[in-house]
Amino acid sequence: MKAVTLLGMSGAGKTYFSQRLADWGWTHYSCDYEIGDALAEHLNGPVAIDDLSALSAFVGQVGDEAKGGLPLDEFKRRQQMYIDAEMAALENMPNNAGKLVNDSTGSFCEIEDEDLIAQVASKSLLVYIETDEASHAEVIARAVEYP
Repeated sequence: MKAVTLLGMSGAGKTYFSQRLADWGWTHYSCDYEIGDALAEHLNGPVAIDDLSALSAFVGQVGDEAKGGLPLDEFKRRQQMYIDAEMAALENMPNNAGKLVNDSTGSFCEIEDEDLIAQVASKSLLVYIETDEASHAEVIARAVEYP
């Protein structure tokens, strides 16, 4: 069995590389898709591996409600729903999928459950995708344009 978990900031290329490995016969396990599936009843639209806009819109951002923002309490509630779904997705990562690529989320670094991180590390090789300076600036610009 071979398994890797791709780590990195949102937009660093985790899904891109996961899809390339899937083209070579690896099983692509998308944590973002699993989170979207778990929260589907709360979303205004479907979630696809390459389209997380409905999930992003649900989580939203704190701000003026007249401009589409959320009150702080509602934002925190949605963030908790997201992190609970993310942790469940990681707990449900397949054990015996042959060649598996776990396409984790950009928020993997925010998980504080050491046992869960150890569980993921015991099932797969953790691979961090570091962006070069130009790519990093592009990822930041995209995040600012569409938080």
